[in-house]
Amino acid sequence: MISILLYQPRIMKTCSINILLFFLLLPLFLAAQHLKFHGTIVNEETGNPVENVNLVIRNSKSGTATNQAGAFELALPKLPVLLDITCVGYKPLTVEVGEIVKKPVVIRLKPQVRQLESVTITKLKATAVYTDPDYSVLDYELMGDNLLILVFRYQLKRSAMLLLNPDGDTLAQVPLPELPPDKLFRDAFGNVHYFSKKGNAFQCHYDPSLNHLYFPYRTTVDSINRMLGNFSFSMKKRLYFQEDISQGFRAKIGYYDMDQGVKYLQTVQNERSESDYYRDKYFFISPSRLGDTIPSDFHEQAYDFFARGKNRSRMVKIGNERVAVFNFGGNVIDIVDADWNLEKEVPISFHKEHEYAFLAALANSFFPDDTWKWSGKLLTDEPFGEVYTSFRLHDEVRLSKIDIESGVLTNEFVIPFSFPEKIQVHRGYCYFLYKECGQEPKRKLYRMKFSK
Repeated sequence: MISILLYQPRIMKTCSINILLFFLLLPLFLAAQHLKFHGTIVNEETGNPVENVNLVIRNSKSGTATNQAGAFELALPKLPVLLDITCVGYKPLTVEVGEIVKKPVVIRLKPQVRQLESVTITKLKATAVYTDPDYSVLDYELMGDNLLILVFRYQLKRSAMLLLNPDGDTLAQVPLPELPPDKLFRDAFGNVHYFSKKGNAFQCHYDPSLNHLYFPYRTTVDSINRMLGNFSFSMKKRLYFQEDISQGFRAKIGYYDMDQGVKYLQTVQNERSESDYYRDKYFFISPSRLGDTIPSDFHEQAYDFFARGKNRSRMVKIGNERVAVFNFGGNVIDIVDADWNLEKEVPISFHKEHEYAFLAALANSFFPDDTWKWSGKLLTDEPFGEVYTSFRLHDEVRLSKIDIESGVLTNEFVIPFSFPEKIQVHRGYCYFLYKECGQEPKRKLYRMKFSK
């Protein structure tokens, strides 16, 4: 009886505090349940719903995207908030949400029309290749005409490898030979290797007669990079390579075969670009300014970030026995056969039209404009013998087909997602990775077909 009397006041006091806290926090819980902002986004001109629109709460990582019906639902942490709304092909929009209404809101986006010198820009529809909502795609590679993908569920230790046909049907699925996964690597022969984060490499092989995907050979990542990492492609039992020298302003092109060993075929020089680079670099990083506490190597890195990268020569395989050497410094494409006999010189200017000086590039990084910037990258569709290049405008990417015979851009296509990753082109289709918005964003593999 004594113990009950001693503890009874404490129990009553604790209960009173809990009840008080419950009623104090109840309005907050109720408010949180009602901070659901939902509605539909439509085209301002047509009234049609717009899918794949990104809505992001400003100064946060929270956001969502519209579905095929243009509908969205987003949990807001507080009021008021600013929502940044973006979509490829539409003008960006910022909406302030000051109160929550019961009825779905309708947000109208204005199409963004751009015209480029007699070139038609087409926005195509992309579809997901692998649609499992619980899995995210870590990496993918083309394995012949099929797709080899690394997927994981929530954590990398719950990973698997799948082989899909171009339509997304699963041909085979196997557990990984070693965890955790790092990436996939396709060598110059077209073989795909699985790299683990432990530094081991496993060659991937598929037996279509048994629908069996397996790993016949194991080596190290360093060995693969050392033996095959520098080769661009194979042709007539030769491995072709390009060695960049002199900060990338010169390149030595050659091949290796078992009988002749290494044979150099051509040296590409960009003397004017190299001269301009070093001249401007001297004035940018030296002499040291009085009272400047920033190391000079930081100045050099900043200069290189803006001034280099787009003048390097590149070679690509077109067809079975032809190569196109893009000499951007010389404004020409050299088309050669497998023995490096020159077939044709084609002048190019698409890279010069979008080229700008170092100071302009520096200013543009702080004050972006609405012009497409050439990325300096080339993409090849080897089975079709076609070459594409890419341009960027903020978060958008546009692919442009290069007519190898004339050097001009013919067709241009905008990828309908923001910040696409690992873009590849194969048999008239564009493949890319896209990371979704939301609380638990997942990376998905998409493809879109180029119209002829």
